[in-house]
Formats: sequence, structure tokens, C-alpha cells
Amino acid sequence: MNINTILIDARTDEQVIMEAFRELRECEVYGIDCETEDSNAHDGIKKIKKKKLIFDHRRATCTGFSWWVEGSDKAYYVNLNHADEENRLPDSFVYQFFDNVPEGAMGIAHNAPYELTTFKQRFNIWIPNLVCSMQMAVSHHGPDNYDLNKFYKTPILNIKPLVGDILEEFATYDPKKHKRRLTSQQGFVFGQWAGKSSKASHSYNGYVDKIAWSYGLKKLVKQIFGYDMTTFEQVLGDKAHMGELTGDETVQYGAEDAYWCVRVFRYLYDKMMAETPQALVTFFKQENPMIYVYAEAAVDGLELNVDAVYERQQLERQNVAQLLREIKAALKELLPFDDQPNAEMMRLQPYYVKAWRKKRKQIEDWANSPDSDDDFEMVTQVSNPIGNQWAGIEGNGRLNINYWQTARVIFYDLLGHKPVRISNKVASDAEARGRVAMTFEQEGNDKALKLLHLMGKMGGVEQAVKLYITPYTLLIDPETGRVYPNINSMLATRRMAMQNPNAMQLAKYGDSAYVRSYFEPDEQDHVVLSADWSGVELVLIGDLSGDPEFGRVFGQIPYDDLHSGAAADCLAVKTLPGLTLDEYLEFKKGNNPNNRELRHIVSGELMEPKKFFKLTRGTPVGKGANFNYWYSGALGTVGENLGWTEEEMWAGTERYRERFWKAEEWRVGVCDEITKNGYVTLPDGHRRQRFEATSEWWLAMQRKFAQINASPTMGNFAELFMKATQTRARNQAVNAMIQGSCAGMAKQAIIKIRETADPRFYRFMMPIHDELVFSVHKDYVLEFIVLMKAAMNHQPTFVKNLPLHCTVAVGKTFGVKDQIELDEAEPIEGVIPESYAGKPLPENIVQEVVNYVMESKR
Repeated sequence: MNINTILIDARTDEQVIMEAFRELRECEVYGIDCETEDSNAHDGIKKIKKKKLIFDHRRATCTGFSWWVEGSDKAYYVNLNHADEENRLPDSFVYQFFDNVPEGAMGIAHNAPYELTTFKQRFNIWIPNLVCSMQMAVSHHGPDNYDLNKFYKTPILNIKPLVGDILEEFATYDPKKHKRRLTSQQGFVFGQWAGKSSKASHSYNGYVDKIAWSYGLKKLVKQIFGYDMTTFEQVLGDKAHMGELTGDETVQYGAEDAYWCVRVFRYLYDKMMAETPQALVTFFKQENPMIYVYAEAAVDGLELNVDAVYERQQLERQNVAQLLREIKAALKELLPFDDQPNAEMMRLQPYYVKAWRKKRKQIEDWANSPDSDDDFEMVTQVSNPIGNQWAGIEGNGRLNINYWQTARVIFYDLLGHKPVRISNKVASDAEARGRVAMTFEQEGNDKALKLLHLMGKMGGVEQAVKLYITPYTLLIDPETGRVYPNINSMLATRRMAMQNPNAMQLAKYGDSAYVRSYFEPDEQDHVVLSADWSGVELVLIGDLSGDPEFGRVFGQIPYDDLHSGAAADCLAVKTLPGLTLDEYLEFKKGNNPNNRELRHIVSGELMEPKKFFKLTRGTPVGKGANFNYWYSGALGTVGENLGWTEEEMWAGTERYRERFWKAEEWRVGVCDEITKNGYVTLPDGHRRQRFEATSEWWLAMQRKFAQINASPTMGNFAELFMKATQTRARNQAVNAMIQGSCAGMAKQAIIKIRETADPRFYRFMMPIHDELVFSVHKDYVLEFIVLMKAAMNHQPTFVKNLPLHCTVAVGKTFGVKDQIELDEAEPIEGVIPESYAGKPLPENIVQEVVNYVMESKR
């Protein structure tokens, strides 16, 4: 690093400080960074820290901060709260520093939302004109992109631990004959290298992770400039936190962050100006302004109904205790196991070969043990998220009823069902459990059905407690009753995400839908207002492709029906041969003109036409086809739901493509674009890069595999992997065009609302996929809705031809039962007349709804 790092503390000569401020007053660009410690974090945060990185910024101490003026040969670090107390400077120095920053100067920070949050929380200062170099890196490259020179030079040595298994399991594999139909063991070995979500060191993703461009400052500086920055671990040594270091011990580490973030910014700026100038413009107009939104969310937090969270925790503990009593009784009725191990499980499940005796014994011992009337004792008899958290213990190898190994021993060994395979893998999830239940329902096996039902209920409770209740009780600030989330945009699609708590997990439907009701408006005179784009992903496909059928459906408001046609085509393949759209639409009216046998696609039970229409038009068939096909190029999930063979699946896929032929041309065009260029360009100028889609990658990987092992067996494995990877890369390009555009639309809407709405009367709370949630003053709702709809529905960057439509709801909480739809109204006696059912409400009725909501809060 070609600069001097200078510590400013109580010992520093006044002339040094004055010279530093003189330089600052004349700057156009400066870097800034702060160091903090949160040893005073509240107890819940401290418990979470044992498992993952989290920070209590409300109780954090700013130990010091640094700055570097671009072009200077000096970077400065200020001691505010380090261990050498006698050398600390007072907080007034922070205000003095910002008084010397020129009004038009641009600040650079690598994790700018954190700097914004810290200076606001600690000093009540919003740093103006701040640019986030990390967010700029997200605009420049994805998390799985890499320097091509590094890719070509780096062999796939990490596959070596798998070579023996590959050569053994794939010795008889013939790519022309078997294609992607693998044995269970082949699938297991293939997944170890090619698993989509695996980051294991022996996987391809692990290989990419080693060479991929980073978002973190230290790794990025090493990749770009070849410089090894001092790490946090190196500077901290054996100390517990930054506050235990002196200013002298911290100066080098602290000051270089302020220097390097500017250097990284300049590098990325020049690269983007040369390669993706429109993305650079988008970064400054769309991506970077959002750092203030993220920081405000962290500072203000989210109001929670704390009492309701703890009441639910207690209720679920009681529920789990009773469920375990009933599961134990149901298991006892079904015991004993057969004398011999299950032959199919021995063939398909390697873990079962080793552990079938142990698993059986665990199940038998627990089933034959006595119950406890005490809920705490009962829920801690076995491992589960509720009991483990209550007792403060880990699983430690104890029996866990819904753990996948235990569940498979129950489903396929004790109950004797043939192992259910989904995507060619033995499964034990909810879908598999449903298929097992369907078999036993047809057989009239009530004992097995009862056990499966109880395990399903247990799984639902466990999931809700694990994802929501337990984390919320730990995250709730004991002083404010709020949680303080971290919103960011670090995904490959640049979609917003929220952690601590995870808003993306807030389901509208199902066993955990009640969790939404915990989120309340900021103030007593506010309501929670949510806005959700209607079918935005499909509207984008229609607009980008110009498909006539999409245009017919989405060319006006209200939108027409896209799902029925897709459902009719899919059902006609096998379930209801010869079915036409006209006949299918008769089911909606309750008619069955050809007296067809309409059965539930999972349970097989006979259904009335209206119920059959509702089920099959929805996610299992019609809606599922429309939302899944474009990201996969096939109807695999729908095919599994309808029991298709592979040939039937491709026949159904072809029918679907014919219905939306123009959109299919667009999808193929996107795939061709990324195959040719290694990237696709989104409407806002961002690129989604996937070199894996190109022929150059294919040839390079052939050589890499041959360097490891040149046998025909390894060549066949490599070909299987490369085909699967290229298919995935092409699908990711289509996904990026749609999801990346959705991401940009949400950000542009939020920014436009911030420009037009009065901040005194509303606050953005959180994003949930395509839904934006706000706290709005009761007297500002009507005006805010107009501004919000204008921002959300006018998106010329992304949607140029078709109309956009968002629906709005208000409520005393964010709960599904509390939110009242304003654009697709349901009648409420004395508030919403029957004549407005399913229609948008006029302003006077909207005001009545707001009054009704406020009255319900009393």
C-alpha cells in the first residue's frame, strides 16, 4: 500500500489535524470506514452469535473511524473508544470531521449500509452522497463469475477424492442409453460433484467458489491488485473485540479499508464504463440509492407483537408434547419391524446399510418408553427444534422423528411402502409423505395414515418454530420490542433479501401464515399497507417476448386467465385425454359435460367439477406450469404431479410450447444469447454472466477432466455433468431476465416513492418477493396509494407495452386475516357493500376501510 497510515488521537499535534482537514475540505472523493464492537449485545443476539454472524448495532460502540482523500499519500484513523483510554478523542471530533467534508464530495464505503447505520445510531449523522463499493461489485459481477484467465489456469484438483467412486459407479454407464437416468448410487456420486446448491470443497461449485470474484473487500483487493490486506483475525489476535486493542494496534488495519474501498470503486467504475456503461448508470440511479433504504430499515426496525410471539411459543410447546404422545402411540401400534432389513432400502440408501439396526432400535426404544404428563419432559424425550431450544441442548444423535433418515426408516421399512423417488432420488419430504399416504388411503390402512398425518403436523409445527418463533424470541430487542433487520441486494439476480428476520419466509398460506400478524405498523395511528404486483413475472415474459397469448391475457386490466389454458393442455396429455379449454372452463361453472371421472391428483379421491378446476388451475398444474416452465424449459414438476412418464412429460411440454410459441422463441433466443456471449443483458443494462453456457467452457472442462483421468468412464461422467451444467446455465439466463427485472422494478418503485411521498407520514418496512410493505399514517393512506401505484405501475425501463397492475391491502397488522384487499375487495358488513365484491374500491370506501381498521385496533 503506497500511502502512510496516521493515527489521530489525543496525542496528535494540532497542525497534523488541521492539515488533514484542509486536505479534506478540498476533496471530491474520499473513503470512509468505521470499526465497532458489540460486547454489550442483548442476550438473544449473543445466543445467535454462537451459530452465525450477527451484530447488535443499537448497542455497538464505535471504536474508531478512518478516512482517505483520493490522491493523498496519507490515510487517517481516529481513536474514539480503544483500550488506551487516555488517548481517545471525544465524539465531538466526529462532528468536526463531517463539518469539513465539502457539500458536493462523494464518500465511498465498502459496506455502506453498515457505515450509515453506525454513524446514525451512534452520532445521529446520515452520511450524505455515500457510494457503496460492495454494491457496485454486485452490479459488476455475480457471485459465481470469475476471471477467465484464472479459470483456464486452475485445474479441477478438488474432484480427486471422488474419482474412485466415479470410476466404480459409472463403469457401466452409457450416455446414449441411460442419458440422465441414474441409479441411486450414481445419483449420489453425481450430486457430490454437480449438486446445484453444494459448496463442498469436492464439488464444482466449490471449485468455482475458489476462483470467483468476491464481494468482500479483502478478497477483492487481493484479486484485483494482488495486495494482502490485514485481516480481522490478524489484527485482533487473542483479544475478544476491537475495543480491547489500542489505537496504535488498529491504525494500519482501520486506515487501509478507507483507502482500498476507493481503489476498488475506481477499478469497477473504469471496467463498467468500458464494458457495461448502462449498468454503471443504473448503479448510480437504482442500486446505490437503495443503501439508504437498507440502513433506515436497520435503524428503525420493525414493530412486533411481542406478547403474541411468546404466547405462540408456549402453545406450540404444548402442541408438540401432545403430538409426540400421539406419534408414540401410533408407532407402537405399527411395531414390530420385520426380522430382516428392507431389501429396497439396502439397495437404494447407503446410510441404511450401515445404520438400520441403530435406527430401528431408537424407534423401538422410544415407542416403548413411558409418556410424561409434563410438557417439558415430553418434548425433550426426542430431538426436535422445540425441545432442543427449550432445554438449551443440541440433538447429539438422539432420535429425531422427522429427520430424513428416521422418516425413511418409518415410511419404507416399518410401513413397508416402496421408496418414493422424486427427481430420481429417494425422498421423505411432504410430497413424498403425501404419495405414501395416498397409497395407504387406497388400501384402507388407517393406522399408517394416522401416523403419517401426525408426522406431517409435527413437521409443520417444527418448521414454524424453527424459522420464526425461536429466531424472533432471540431477535426481539428487550428495550424496544422491535427486531432490526438486515436488508440487502447481494443475490445473482440482485433481488432484495432480508435477514434477522428472514422476510422471504413469510408465507401467505399454510400452517405458518399466522406469523405475518406479528408485524405491526410503526405507530398507533398508522396502518400496515402492502402492495403486490399481479402476475408480474408473467407480464414481463409477455412484454419481453411479444407473445400474442400473453398479450391477450395481460393487455388490459383486469387481467384475463392464463392458467386455465395451460392446465387444460397438461391434463389432456394423460389425466383427461382429449380435454379442450372450453370443456375445462365448464368445470369452473360446476358442469361436467362429458361425465369425466375427476379425481384429486394426489389422493385419487373423486372431486366435484368446481373443486377439481380450482385445484388443477392452481400451483399443482396450470399455475405451476406457467411459473415453472420458463425457468426450466420443461414441465418436470407438473409431470411428477400428474404421474407422467418421461415421454409424456416431453409431449406435455411440446403442447405448452405450441400454446405460447412466441414466448418460447424469446426463451430460446435468451438461451442462444448466453450460449454465444457467455452473458445476457437485462433491460436496465446489468449483465448476468454464465460462462458455463459457452462452447469455450465445454472444451476447457473436457481438458480439465482428461487431466484428472482420461478413461472413457470419466469422459462419460464429464459429458453428463457438462450437459446438465449448460442446461442449468441457460435456464439461469432466462431466470435472470425475469427475476433481475423484478428486482429492478421493486427498487425503482421504492426510490420513486421516496421522491414523491411525504416521509413524515409513511415508512418502508420490508420487501417480500414482489410485495412491498409500508407503515402509513391513517390520514395519508389515500394520497399514498395514488403515489405508490404511480411508482409501481409505471416502469418504462422494464415493461414497455403491457399494463402493470398492483393490488393494495391495509390492516392493523400484516396478518393475512387482518389485511383487507382494496382492489379485489371482499364484502364487510357496514363497510364494503356486496356490490363491490371482487372490484376496486373508490376512495370514499377506502377511507371507510381505514376507519374500520383503526377502530379494530382499539
